[in-house]
Amino acid sequence: MTETNKIIKVLVTGDIGGSFQQLFKRVETVNKSAGPFDLLLCVGAFFLPYHHHHQQQHSNNNNDKQDNSNDNKESNNIEIPKELQPYINNEMKVPIPTYFIINHQDEVRYLNLLNINNDNHKLCDNLYYLGKSGVKTITGLNIAYLSGSVGYPVKEKLDDPSDISICKDDIDNIIAQSADKKIDILLTNQWSRGVLSNVDQSTLVSLNIKNAMVKGMDGIKDVAIPLSPVYHFSKEMNYYQRVPYMNPTSKLNPVTRFIALAPVDNDRKQKYLFAMNYQPDKVESSLTDATGFPFIDKDSNINKKQRIDRNNNRDNRDNNNNNRQSNYQQRNDNSKKRMNTQDCWFCLSQPNVESHLIVTIGSESYLAIPKGPIVEHHSLIVFIEHKPSVVSLSDSELEDVNKFVSALTDFHKETSNSVPVIFERHQLARFQNQLHGHLQVVPIPLAMADKVEQAFIDEATTKNSNIKFNKLAKDASLKDAVGDNHYFNVRLPSGEQLYAIIGDDSNLDLQFGRQVLVNLLNLPDRLNWKKCTVSKEEETEQALDFRTKFQPYFDKLENDQEE
Repeated sequence: MTETNKIIKVLVTGDIGGSFQQLFKRVETVNKSAGPFDLLLCVGAFFLPYHHHHQQQHSNNNNDKQDNSNDNKESNNIEIPKELQPYINNEMKVPIPTYFIINHQDEVRYLNLLNINNDNHKLCDNLYYLGKSGVKTITGLNIAYLSGSVGYPVKEKLDDPSDISICKDDIDNIIAQSADKKIDILLTNQWSRGVLSNVDQSTLVSLNIKNAMVKGMDGIKDVAIPLSPVYHFSKEMNYYQRVPYMNPTSKLNPVTRFIALAPVDNDRKQKYLFAMNYQPDKVESSLTDATGFPFIDKDSNINKKQRIDRNNNRDNRDNNNNNRQSNYQQRNDNSKKRMNTQDCWFCLSQPNVESHLIVTIGSESYLAIPKGPIVEHHSLIVFIEHKPSVVSLSDSELEDVNKFVSALTDFHKETSNSVPVIFERHQLARFQNQLHGHLQVVPIPLAMADKVEQAFIDEATTKNSNIKFNKLAKDASLKDAVGDNHYFNVRLPSGEQLYAIIGDDSNLDLQFGRQVLVNLLNLPDRLNWKKCTVSKEEETEQALDFRTKFQPYFDKLENDQEE
């Protein structure tokens, strides 16, 4: 691999909160299965679990000088966190080079206890404190960081050098250090105010936010805009990944991805460890799924005065919305050259997308229930990007689709002793620009598994569809078999596949796959999906029930493979 194509493998985690052994054990596992990774970056609370009162205390503007005498007295009585002690004593080893910021004032006492200062940032082998604010080059990456939290208005200066609050000097410092540098990663404990602009309303609902401008802080926004990082990592009680947004004024990086990670110790199985293969020299000039620039200009009369970020508190910790549904919620078309997907049913960017049908969202595809399903737990695997077929997917997109296939296979086997029949129709449509590829997944009783192949062949012959099915071995490439042709594909329960080329002279009904399965299952009343629809309320209940039952199978695969 050439120097210009080098890949740096990076892990990022949310609040550790003292759960060092849980995190490092997980990192060791991931490093063995998907590594080796070059470094681990940590945002949020490091030594202690997050407590909302700390955030309020140090985010609110307070011009009174902070009295740290009590903290100094307490620092004489504190001990190194129990789970960190073996690493400090070299009894256990931090698995990979790890760099962290801290979140609140109480954590400064631990830095003092460990003699961490401007001249010494090393706690033990492979464990380093990044500092208050700045930019450091680590393993070839320009990493910008801000420890602590910022209030409104931003303090001009800090009277006490041990105060972890972010002031204007900190902001000016990080901006100055980033001048003429491409910032690969920005680490902060708070969100940029306005980062939720240009996302779908359902995202705000899932985050329990009524107004996009309430979440985040202007001080962080004032850093994010000039730095225009490739990745901006922060923290939240639930995992959230925003659709990438464009940076129209940046000459070094046109696209930013914002990701908030959950705490290491969370009981909702929210994602706390993010892994990526990062190419520092890769430049993405445009993305079909990127939204416009989300931040309102300071001079705009719409930019109302910042108030305390009340949504940054943890009083919402009992919010049961699945934040995976926040991913990829807004796709903004900023190029006339891009495909017109305005009326696409499946594009998550569209305001009319029926998000209540979504079961769960992966990294590059999502699972939903269809309107008018044939049977219970009939589902759709839909590509997040507007692409027409499986054979048009990238390797990573296909891997994500296959992850859903594997999880669904396990789910149906264990919950109903059934097997999934998976079919795809890639065929000319009336509105070709709206052709958004997806797979239909229909569970059938295990006893019928060996009848599926012949059922599809017989139906094609009976209806004079003028197509001929061919068989594909388990490991054979569908793309190689069909080339650039339109096709109909069936993934059989055996793992083998059937495919048929759909030519100009073919007469394949749009409901062909559904027809085969309702005949096989002897459910003639389920042929017309429009006659099988139920109310939105019932659809919502069905999707939630499916999600509750299916999610553990999907999460298990993610944990086994790589988060």
